[in-house]
This record gives sequence, structure tokens and C-alpha cells, in this order.
Amino acid sequence: MSTDNNLALFFKTNMSVKKILASLAPTIEEEYTEYSKIKYMDKLKEFNSVLRDDFLLMVELYPIINKDTIISFFDILDRKIDNFSYKNSIREFFVNNYSDISEKLIDDLNTNCMAYNIFGNNAVALHGVRTVNELLHICHSTLTNTEYLYENSEVLDKKENQEIYLEGKDSQFGREIFDSIPLDFKAGFAFVLSVSDDNVLMLSRDLGHATTLEITKNKDNTVSVSYYIPKICNIEMVKKLKGLEHLNIDRGVLGWATGYFQVPYPEFTKELNSFLASIPTDDDILENKKYY
Repeated sequence: MSTDNNLALFFKTNMSVKKILASLAPTIEEEYTEYSKIKYMDKLKEFNSVLRDDFLLMVELYPIINKDTIISFFDILDRKIDNFSYKNSIREFFVNNYSDISEKLIDDLNTNCMAYNIFGNNAVALHGVRTVNELLHICHSTLTNTEYLYENSEVLDKKENQEIYLEGKDSQFGREIFDSIPLDFKAGFAFVLSVSDDNVLMLSRDLGHATTLEITKNKDNTVSVSYYIPKICNIEMVKKLKGLEHLNIDRGVLGWATGYFQVPYPEFTKELNSFLASIPTDDDILENKKYY
């Protein structure tokens, strides 16, 4: 199977896990009696085998986590189900073991797992993983925020005299993004990786060290952009970024930022490139030494 087919299957499986998690959220009726709780916990254990297989497929496609870690995680989860006391809340069990995601894990992952970082890895975050959702977040972030994926995908096109590459599936959406990147783009180089007809990943080196974006064309004719900036470089510039959601400044300019915004499809390339131009680089650190 080609790298690009692997990527499409990875994201399809990733979405399958999200849908299963959403479907497993307990209803009020399932909390009513011991019998309803027993039926619910049986359902959880049944779906654990499906979730385990989905995760094993993802790490077979891309060896981002050791298979034994996946198997051990779900073995422990099965034992928790076996030892569940029906005096307790199934909703609390679901939150604590399936749906929750801790801020500490997100911080550990964003601090240690980024592209072009020789010391970057997901071991710290994996050590503290508690829930299926956390495990899923680690898989997704590890793959999309490391350079291996982008440097090993099929190149479809390259801008003349620039290190800007179009890769993956040859889609109209991916082409639009690639073609819109201006000649004076300030990043050292960038990869535009088309996963499907409506989903594109982008890695741009030098913008916040190596900023990654996930760009999705929605059915309501809008475009959503999720971003991760692994190195702030200039705190005041980052504070002004469109859609900023989380900003970690514990380590000054070496902190990280994440965000999300949505724009109408006809305006998305203009908005996207305006956003990219606003992300600070190491040059902005030199101009703002007070942020060291």
C-alpha cells in the first residue's frame, strides 16, 4: 500500500474511533438500574476489541506507538470493566477511562513532540495516558506534527525557486492551497499534504519553528483550520493570531500555542495566507529580546 493510501486509511480509522467514542457515551436510562449498568459495561467490553483493532491498524500503518503499549492499555481497560462496582456511576467510568483528556497530557505532548526537534517524542505523554481519547490524541498529534510523514509522501508539484511542495492525493482543494501560497512566503519551506478531497495537512518550517495545520472543507461551504505552533517566538504576535485557543508561556518563547478558526470557502485562501503571514519566526525573537 502506498504512503498516501496509508494516510487516507489512518485518518479514516482515526475518525472511526471518534465516532465509536461518541456512540459509547452513556444515556440517563443506562444509569437507572444494576441490570442496565451491566448491559452497558458489556457493551463497553465488546467495543474495546473494535477500538483495540483500530489502534493496532493505525500503529501498523505508522509506527508512532509500540503495539505492545496498545495491547497493554486495552488489557488494563478490560480488567477495569471486569472489576467495576455497579454501585458506581457508569458516566464517571466513561469519562475517566474513555472520553476525558487532561491538560497535562496535552502540554507534555505539545512540549515534546514536534517536527525538526531531535529530542521530540511522545514517551512522556504516553507514560501518563489514562483514556482512549488521550491515546487517540497522541496518535493523531504524533503523526501530523512530525516531519517523517511530510518528507516521505509522494510529491505532486513544487513551486519554482521555492521549497514549497504539494503532496499526497491530487485534489482540487489541495491545489487551491498550494497555488495560493505567495512568492514572498516567509517560511523556509512548506509541505501541503492532501489527505482527501476535503482534508489537507500543512507543515511550514520556520513559522513558529514548524507550525502544522489541518485544513478541512466542510459541507456547509466553510473551511476549518486547526493549528499547532510548537514555538511561540514572539508572545505579543501570537496573542493576536486568529482563533487562538491555548497559549502556554511557561517556557517563554519556547512555549506552544494551538487554535482553530472557520471561514467561508470563497475567502479561505486569502484568510489562510494572512494567518500564515502573522505567525512569528525566529527573526521575531531577535527583534524582541525581552521575550527570551
